[in-house]
Amino acid sequence: MNIQGEREQLEELQKATDKFGDLLDRYPSLDTRTVIQNRIDYLNVCDMFDIDFGKTGYVVCSNFTVGDFGRVLLGPTITWSDDGKQPKENEYLYMLSFPTGPYIFGDHCPQELFKEMFEELCGYNPKYKDTNNKNLYFSPENAKNIHADIDSILVEYRRKDKEYSKQRRKEELEAELEKLNSGQ
Repeated sequence: MNIQGEREQLEELQKATDKFGDLLDRYPSLDTRTVIQNRIDYLNVCDMFDIDFGKTGYVVCSNFTVGDFGRVLLGPTITWSDDGKQPKENEYLYMLSFPTGPYIFGDHCPQELFKEMFEELCGYNPKYKDTNNKNLYFSPENAKNIHADIDSILVEYRRKDKEYSKQRRKEELEAELEKLNSGQ
């Protein structure tokens, strides 16, 4: 179903439940008005970003998760903004967050590879950056492209990490073999 069609059906359902508001107030376990409104708000956010974020469970539209590293936030506080600027209170942003930094690739922590990936992501023109905490915040206008590309970018850098790990292991084994051959 398309977003507009779903929203129209939910708005009709909301009107029907509003007619019985007094009854629903007496039986809170039957009250679905908040759930319906949250879903309508969520669909409005999808429209704002021009992205169908897919099926979700219970959503509060001021903050919901998108994939492994993404979130949509309403007026977040940026802990350590690179330029010191903060979003407006009513500003929706698409955030990519990598709180563990290079550890997304595993325990070996390839700093340079993560830095390369983070710089590539910065090429998608985030509105705000928090480089220290490895967070990028995109406006609705710039979110669609990064949302479409993030999975393939992660696949590419995981592939590079695998090659890096193989090369590093090969060098370690060669050094160990050299040590054994030299009698040390």
